[in-house]
Amino acid sequence: MSNKPSPAKKMRYPKCKKVKPEDEQARTGGGNVVSPTPKTDPSLAAKERAKERAREKELAEAQIHNSEIAKILRLSLLDKVFIRFRRPGDYHFTAGLDVTVGQESQHTTIYIDDSNNCIFRVPKVLQKQNPDAYTPYVVSIGPFHRRMETKVQRKDDKKKGKKKGKDGSNDKDYQYIQLIKRMKERYLNEVLSYMHMTDRTELIKKVVEISGPRYDAPNQFEKRARNFYAEQLDYNSNDFIEMMVVDGCFLIQLFRKCNDEQLRGCYDPLFSMEYMFHFLCHDLLLLENQLPWFVLETIYGLILEYSQCRSTLLSVLVLDAFKELPSLKHCQSYKDHLLQYHPHRRNWRGPDNANFLHILDLMRDTIVLPHLNGDQTESKQQKLDPDVHEMHSATTLSKAGIAFKGIQSKTGIMDIHFKKSWFPYALIFNGVLNIPKLHVGMLSESLFRNLIAFEQCYDGIPNKVTSYAVFMDNLISTQEDMDLLCKAEVIGNWLGDEEGCKFFNNLYKGIPHSKFYYHDLCKELQDRYKIPWYTHVASFKTQKLSNPWAVIAFCTALVLLTLQLWNSTNSLRSFRKQNNGF
Repeated sequence: MSNKPSPAKKMRYPKCKKVKPEDEQARTGGGNVVSPTPKTDPSLAAKERAKERAREKELAEAQIHNSEIAKILRLSLLDKVFIRFRRPGDYHFTAGLDVTVGQESQHTTIYIDDSNNCIFRVPKVLQKQNPDAYTPYVVSIGPFHRRMETKVQRKDDKKKGKKKGKDGSNDKDYQYIQLIKRMKERYLNEVLSYMHMTDRTELIKKVVEISGPRYDAPNQFEKRARNFYAEQLDYNSNDFIEMMVVDGCFLIQLFRKCNDEQLRGCYDPLFSMEYMFHFLCHDLLLLENQLPWFVLETIYGLILEYSQCRSTLLSVLVLDAFKELPSLKHCQSYKDHLLQYHPHRRNWRGPDNANFLHILDLMRDTIVLPHLNGDQTESKQQKLDPDVHEMHSATTLSKAGIAFKGIQSKTGIMDIHFKKSWFPYALIFNGVLNIPKLHVGMLSESLFRNLIAFEQCYDGIPNKVTSYAVFMDNLISTQEDMDLLCKAEVIGNWLGDEEGCKFFNNLYKGIPHSKFYYHDLCKELQDRYKIPWYTHVASFKTQKLSNPWAVIAFCTALVLLTLQLWNSTNSLRSFRKQNNGF
């Protein structure tokens, strides 16, 4: 006897028909079994409708800042659109669309991710060239490197096998980490004294309360802060919130002391040791070592509320701290930009009201934001064309009569433009490539590498810094190119010619990029390079006018030639007059 199961029969389901209440009552035996109908309280229903109308009104008044949402709004199929947008750090974002298709009205809910995760661990593929450029030296900010202290101690105990010295430390790295840990506690106590608080729990409660009223969900501070990080964090609620507040107080106090020496006290090792502040700046500009901007903004607002001190924008406070370093002198132009367009905020005591994600995002704006807004950027970025973006180097372009000039631009270091020469100068000079001066120092490689990693990981921003790195790498291929740009004051090199050249050549190596911001500029430079006249003129200047003596000899020969022509012309005129006289 076969144990195989019999094949299942194909079931045919009848069409569903509406059943009247009378038929249902007859089928169930005269109404003995009646399905219960839920009773609703009219007052509760009215309250729910009122809440729904208020919510719709609030969503309608919200600013829609995401480009993808703007595209949805432009669709002709939409009749009604209800959108709850998510800025970085929010944890709920839906768009409900009433779409009319034919004669039927359908409601569709679209869940849109606005790439709110903006603090990432740098992928290993991006760390191949220089892993140290993504790793903090002395200070851990946020959760990714929080256990750095125990890792250093365990490494010393197990791998090196060294015994602790009299000071209780294993090496200098561990000493610095412990120093920063003590300074965090010291800065926290200073903030507590400003606010006349005795315990950090009171401060944490105050910070959570202030940052929460704009959101409806419970534990909104923690959820919003966790949503900035691109991975799940194995911290409980209390430890995570305390870490945010303690690190935020440390950063705010550090920036305030950078701008006001009276706040430093008698002895502050972070400022008494010059190299320590340099290491701190390196660590604060790492992608993995960031804190949400709204946390800093909340703590800064509390400090200004309780203390009678000189106030300014938080973004300006941060820029003032970084602009003193040689590698970050371009921060001054962005600070001027902020104060120029917001002059009423020079003594601002309220929130920044800026859309910065974190400190690294602010530093990116100092490079890319001032000279173009977002709409122009999208129109200028074009797909990558290797035949266009791989242009000639600086020395090769100079041989075609293209000159280079370093400028002090007020619109950011990315504002590179080519200026053609006009008649009669166009007979000799091909044009001038104006490039804002870039100061290359110890922090430059780390800053640019983390900015490029930020653009590669975060989908909400275009690859502007990556395009800038590609453009500068095309210009600088050899030490001769570096010498040429340094003489033209395009680059202020604090590293040396060889190190500066390697910095640009290896900056974006192995990083994919599909769009290029300087497409039109490179195409114009390539077209100007192909004009043969300027190549001959530049070759003549190089060969015949290479030194002052050659220039003097050329000018002398030119004067003698002119005098000879003038003498010959006079002789010819006198000869013709004599002939006419006969």
